[in-house]
Amino acid sequence: MNKKTKKVNNKHIWFYKVRGSYLPASRSGWLTYIPYVGYMVFAYVVGIKDISKVWVACLFILSNWVSAFAVMTMLAIKKS
Repeated sequence: MNKKTKKVNNKHIWFYKVRGSYLPASRSGWLTYIPYVGYMVFAYVVGIKDISKVWVACLFILSNWVSAFAVMTMLAIKKS
């Protein structure tokens, strides 16, 4: 099945599964994906502000990234 046929048959999906990951396939997917990336950057910036304690910054960043990734993956699975 080629990509054009897949797009025509699945107009209601938000994400495509690509090698174990999910990429936006529609406007709704992009409107969900852009704030997700923005949150990841925001968590990184807030985390590196407290650079005096590196382990606290790493723990903050890692916990935020893992939770955001889990939520985004569950949403992508549901909407693909």
